Amino acid sequence: MFALQGLLPRGSCERGEAALIQVTMFGSFSLVSGDVRIDAKNSRAFKLWLLLAYLIYNRHRTVTRAELIDLLGDRERNDDPVGALKTTRMRARKLVAPLGELEGQELILSMPGGYAWNPEVETTLDVERFETLLQQAEETPDRTDVLYKALSLYTGPFLNRLSGEPWVAQANAYFQSQFVSAVEAAVPLLIQEERCSEAADLCRTALESAPFQESLYRLLMESLVAGGDAAGAIQVYKDLRERFLSELGILPEEDTDKIYQDAVRRTQDTSMSMAEIRTRLRENMTPKGAMMCDFSTFQLFYQVEARSADRRGDAVHVGVLTLRGRSGPLTEKNVSRLMDQLGEQIRSTLRIGDVAAACSACQYVLLLVQANYENSLMVCQRVEQAFRRAHPRSPALVEISILPLEPGTENP
Repeated sequence: MFALQGLLPRGSCERGEAALIQVTMFGSFSLVSGDVRIDAKNSRAFKLWLLLAYLIYNRHRTVTRAELIDLLGDRERNDDPVGALKTTRMRARKLVAPLGELEGQELILSMPGGYAWNPEVETTLDVERFETLLQQAEETPDRTDVLYKALSLYTGPFLNRLSGEPWVAQANAYFQSQFVSAVEAAVPLLIQEERCSEAADLCRTALESAPFQESLYRLLMESLVAGGDAAGAIQVYKDLRERFLSELGILPEEDTDKIYQDAVRRTQDTSMSMAEIRTRLRENMTPKGAMMCDFSTFQLFYQVEARSADRRGDAVHVGVLTLRGRSGPLTEKNVSRLMDQLGEQIRSTLRIGDVAAACSACQYVLLLVQANYENSLMVCQRVEQAFRRAHPRSPALVEISILPLEPGTENP
């Protein structure tokens, strides 16, 4: 799911020599030696794999029995936690025995006070190789390819099937952060080298594991724009905006909006005739009611009004309509439906010169031109009353706030 194909053979070492045992902890947990492969894909022996993963991850030290008993949760659940640990250890030794038989080595050793993974058996971990390559990328002029090699090792979350364990969750958060940082470092280099398609693919791969990392969306948009696909960048922005608004209740950041505006300009770079300009200006115009737009467009309208409000002497206010549950929080499904209903009332109730936009998952902002505070409040109350009449059994109430427009700070 997360692998970057064709970059680095799985389990290979940069020095060209295969380790005796190669361990994969990103994504599916597996151990490979020659033709022998052991993995946890179809196993239900959770404690066995948890013990094995912990010993390998901490293979440079002896893990005490007390630590392992706490790890496996046998202290509270078993009258004989030491005996239960011995049983799990014996099963683990039997599981990995085919790997050790290749060199005649015992892999899980009994040590004074605990157990350890045999330090005499050459063992490589993809997670350690990942960190080594990231460090090398800071010290080599061939940084792009080294970063690519590191990223190719990240084939999914750390020990995905054991994700409920606190130590696994902590390590996973660390490695995912390292992965995102490496992507953020690699993509600008790829764009600079005009490898825009690879940069975009890398961003899409990264977004599978970090779907709410806005910086990755920005890099994807930049990759697409640099590769000549401004329309694709615009679609990424629209998808991002819809996802963030519906699932997080927030809007994209200003830096993301700037990339979007640049992409829009690029789609309009070719010159148009006067007739084409007139046609484009008329697109999506409605004969009556408020102009409904996205929040980025609303910001532009707001800034225009702020720059000219003092000069014209007009009263301009911003109305904020917020949906609140009558008897508790609204569900995500309800909010989406209610926002559509409220938007329709705004569109039909406001004047043709007014502008409105959704600014969060449960809020609309209204730009009310040539309206003082009292008139602005009356306009918002009309919308609220129209919503209540149209949907008398709605689980939501509409909360009203009025803000004065802040005049522009630049002098004419």
